[in-house]
Parts: sequence; structure tokens; C-alpha cells
Amino acid sequence: MNDEELDQIRNIVREEMATQTSTQSSTPTGRIPNLINRTRSMIQAAATSVCNNTLNTTPSPARQTNPHRDRISFGSSKRKKSEIKIIPVVLAVLKYRKEDEYPLTSDCFLLSEVHINLTTAMNESEIRIAIKSAIGSKLPFVSKDDFKFVKGINKRVIVPTTSADYSFAYPQVKKLMGSGKLYIQLKFQLSPPESGDEYTDDDSVELPQALFPRASTSFGPSTSTSSLSGTSPSRPSTSSSSGPSTSSASGPSTSSASGPSTSSPSGPSTSSPFGPSTSSPSGPSTSSLYGPSSSSSEDQVISTVKTIQEIFPWLSENCIQFMSTQRSDVNELLNHLLTLSPQKLLSCQIECNPKQRIVVDKEFIVEECISSYKDPNFDINFPLRIVFRGEPGVDAGGLLREFYSLFFEKICTDRAFDLFEGDGSALMPKSNFNICMTEIFVTLGKIVAHNICQNGIGFPYLAPAIFEYIAHASVPHAALFLTLADANLGYQHYIAQISNANEDELADLRNDNDFMSIMQEIGETCMLNLTTRHQVIQSMLVHDVLVKRKASLDQFRKGLSTLNVLKIIEENPKQMRHLFVEGPLNAEKVISHIVFKNHDQEQCDTMRDVIRSFNSDQLAQFCSFVTGSPVPSVGERLHVEFTQSPAITSSTCAQGIVVPPIVSREFNLLKPALLAVMDTASFSRNFNTM
Repeated sequence: MNDEELDQIRNIVREEMATQTSTQSSTPTGRIPNLINRTRSMIQAAATSVCNNTLNTTPSPARQTNPHRDRISFGSSKRKKSEIKIIPVVLAVLKYRKEDEYPLTSDCFLLSEVHINLTTAMNESEIRIAIKSAIGSKLPFVSKDDFKFVKGINKRVIVPTTSADYSFAYPQVKKLMGSGKLYIQLKFQLSPPESGDEYTDDDSVELPQALFPRASTSFGPSTSTSSLSGTSPSRPSTSSSSGPSTSSASGPSTSSASGPSTSSPSGPSTSSPFGPSTSSPSGPSTSSLYGPSSSSSEDQVISTVKTIQEIFPWLSENCIQFMSTQRSDVNELLNHLLTLSPQKLLSCQIECNPKQRIVVDKEFIVEECISSYKDPNFDINFPLRIVFRGEPGVDAGGLLREFYSLFFEKICTDRAFDLFEGDGSALMPKSNFNICMTEIFVTLGKIVAHNICQNGIGFPYLAPAIFEYIAHASVPHAALFLTLADANLGYQHYIAQISNANEDELADLRNDNDFMSIMQEIGETCMLNLTTRHQVIQSMLVHDVLVKRKASLDQFRKGLSTLNVLKIIEENPKQMRHLFVEGPLNAEKVISHIVFKNHDQEQCDTMRDVIRSFNSDQLAQFCSFVTGSPVPSVGERLHVEFTQSPAITSSTCAQGIVVPPIVSREFNLLKPALLAVMDTASFSRNFNTM
């Protein structure tokens, strides 16, 4: 609408208004609405005219697009599909198995996590080369054709059946992998374990010969073939098995029948697997266990040590060198390690180190033990040699077992410490502000880990659900092992009522203030009735046994991570369970550990009858008298010998007891005699341990 049209409308309105004003008295009232309608019609006609002119003369503007929005190209999606992408993949290497389908457990793995990059255009040969390159530093004996692709699903391994011309290119490998790991399985059969070893695992077997040095390889200056455990002919040994080694100003040296001494009167001591040292000024350094050698031989030794460390990462280089002195070659060493139990493997970490001496008083054993482990000068990588203050005795294993047994017994039962609750064979750690702030369970976990690494009894006092949480760090998993006996008495009372109650009795419980306080404490919001009572019971058990103790349990796990113990527990929970969950001691369990010497059937039957007549306290007392521990270790033997002796004696180091024949054939003589000597040993300080 232009200015001329607006002026025309204004003039018409003014004229009409002037006419209306001059003739107001004689104008009918109906003219005012007519004036308004006429004016509205003129304005609408003018606006329509302006719009029509604008549409006919102004070109259509271009469509405005969002500057932040990408334009859609229908051809780009096809190009993206054809692009080669790099896909990161997590690979797991499994041991050889004959079965085409089997459970996926921790024992199946050689390598559990290897990160590689694959591309979407790779064929099978290229994928195999990439895998070989990734695992070559850890498993150099595996070639690109020594493994096959398998599928892992629902914690099971399935070997796919394929035709001869089938190829595992990337699309096929992706189907096997799904959203998880890519699993490969070795093809070669490994030899069975040696006889005589304590622990046998069907999946733990000898590695192939490709790993080991060829016969022409020499680790020393000699031109003949030498083994890892032998010394070079040009390097004389400075120790013998029949006498002690000498020492230098820098500290005492350590010698063994199978290794060289570490000191020399003419200069600083040479190095050995037992500790650091410097080279002698009178000759070349012997810092390597294998002696002077060429660079290629040294590289082979380094490669072999690294390979062993990849399979057994908790073993140090010094430890591997120490163990190699006791084996003829690397093949025998690896075969030996693969047949050891998890606890024996853990003990390999520290058995090559010299022992550190600790003097303790039995009366204050908890305080002195904890203060020793918290001492900044205490090195947990060294085993212990125990001396009890005011008592004769040389520790060859028995005093060490007695030390840990007394410590564990006192810290579990003494109300002055108040760290545990529950039945004596199914304890649960308490959790409160003071316990969490002092982190006492971190220290306790370190002590238990150190005990396990010294082939000790562990801590066989925990409830099954507590151990399952330690092994898996999962409350839902540990809840599967809960029992009514694990709950405290107050919870047990209400759980028993809920289990047997009808609807009216459940209604009464809903009005019980104490019960409703428990419901509020455990965070249960459902109303108690016949439908929800099992849910309420489960919530009560999980909260009382696991949730409210989680802080203490996590601290205990932190302490157990010392010396890789927690890692081995997580990987081998079944084999490590006996170190934490032993259950009540009974006569048949004790008898199963006994080995008789110099006996006849009558003497053996009498001893068994006497042991069966003991109550639980007397059984623990008998085990302590013979072994130094109230619980016999798994795999250990209690030696009973009937021989001419003036009295009943025991050696906790040898874990044996000597019984004179005069009392060995009569039940009424043997039992009182055993009880008397056990009571004497318990309440006095006799030299019954050697």
C-alpha cells in the first residue's frame, strides 16, 4: 500500500466524519456502522492490490538452509561402505583342547588380552599375519598357521566346522567375534606334566621346542653345549655344598649347592640371583647367571626370560634365574612351572630371597606382627624366620606356621580387637568408622598374602559368601552363596518369622517398629506380604552379610593384591578356595593327612580311634602340637612314627610326632598320654618344636 492510497483513505474518512458531525442531530444511528464497514472494505481492497502487485513483480527468494546442518547426499552412503576402515580388536589366545565345545575358564587362557588393529578389507592370510605380529613377542613359538579361529559365547568355546575352502576373511571373523573378543586356539598338542609334581592341570602342559635354544647355542664361553643351570668351565665356582660361603664388607653372602657363592676375599662380591652386587676388580664381571657370552646368546637368554615372564608375570628375572639353577634346561623349568599349583607359583616369587629375622613375644603377637608389617624397613618380598622371645627353637618352618596360626587365632577371637563376627569357621569382617579409617584390613590382607606366598595355611576362617566376593568383587555373585547362618541373630529371628508366617502374621510384622527400622536400614521399599517376603529375606541377607561390610572387604582385597595374590585368586578361585574357606575341623579330615611310619595295623587303628574320640578343640590342639597350626595345610602330611622313645615328642618343622610303643597299642593309655603332652605343650614353653 503506497502513500497516495493511504492519503486517499484518510481524506474519505475525514469527509465522512465532518458530514457526520454537521448533521449529527438528523443522521440516523445506522450510518455509523455503515461508515465503519465502508472504511474496512476500502482498506482490505488496498491491501489485496498491494499483495498482488508484489507477487507479480518480486522474484521468489532462494530457499534458506540451516548453515549448521549438513546437506544430505544420497551417493555418499555408498562411498562410505566402500571405504577401508581400521577396527581395533581385543584378542585372546587359548590353549589346545581336543573338544569342539568346552567351558571357557581362566585355565583355558595363554594370553587373555591382546590389542590388535584389523581392516575391513583383510583376507585370512593378512589377519593371521597381523595376529602373529601382535603375539610374537609373547609367544614367539607360534606361527601364523599354528592357531585356528573359535567362537566364545555364553562362557563357552565352540570350534566351528567349516569346509576345506572356507576362508576367515574379516566379515567371517567379525561374525565369530560378535561384540566381544576374538578367540584363537592353538593347534599343537602339549606334552603331559611330569610325574611326582603336586598339582596337575590338564590344560597346563609343556611348550613346544621351537621356544628353546638349539643344541649349538652356548650360554658361556665354552664351545660345547651348556644348559641354563650349569656354570662355564672357564668360570670357577667359589662355593661348595659342604661349607658356608664367605662374606664381604657389604653384607653376608648366600650360597647353595646348585649355585655359585657371591663373595670373594679379593674384592667385592659378584652378583647372584639372591641380590645385587658389583664386579670383581680381579676379573670380568659375572653379573649374568649364564656367564660371559656373545651378544646373540645374551639376546636368546633375554628373550627366554621375557617369555617366561609373559606366561608367569609375577616372577622376577632374579627368581627365574634362581629356579633355572635347579633345572637342567629351560624346557624342564617351564614344564615344572606349568605343573605347579597356584599357591606354589606364588611362593616362587620370594623363595629365592634370603629370610628376614623377626623376634616376637607370643603374649603381644598381634601388636608386634602388625608393627613389623607397618615398619618402613620391612620388605614383604623376603620370607620370614621367626624367633619367639624367651623360647628355644630354630625355625625350619614349624615356628613360622605357629607364628601365623597364633596371630590369626588371636585377631579373630580376641574381643579387644573386635574385627570379626560370626561362627568360628565362617567369619565375616566388621565394618565401622574406626575400622575403615585405620585401614587395619589392608594390613591384614598383606599379612595373609605374605603367609600364602610362604606356603602357609592362608586364612581359612571366612564364610563362603565372603570369599566369593573377594574372588569376584561382585555382590550379586556372592549372594548366591549366602546362608541363613551368616546373618546376625536379630536378622535370623525375623527371617524365620517371615518364612513361616501367614498373611495376618505378616501384617503384625508390618506394625513392628523394630522390623520396620530394619526395612528402612536395608533400603527395602516394597510392602511385606506373601508375594514379596522372599524378596525381603534376600534383601536382609545381602545387606547384613555383604553390603554393610563392603568397605572392609574392599580394603582386605587391596591388601591381598600384594605379591599378586589377589590376581591369582581371581584367576583360580577353585584352587585357592581352601586357603580361605576350610569349614569345621573333624577327625576324618585329620586322619586323611596322617602317614604312619614303623608301625603295625594295631598301632595304626589305636591312633585312629584316639583321634576319632577327640572333640573339635582337642583336634585343633593335636594339629598345633604336630604342625604348629590348628588347621593342617592342604597337601601336607602329618607323620606318626612308633619307635623306642622315652616320651611323646613332636617336630612342627618336620610335621611329625613320635610315640613310644609302650602306650601305642592301648587306647586307655595312648589317649591320656596325648592329652597330657598336648596340654603341657599348650600352657608351658617346652622344646617340642625344632
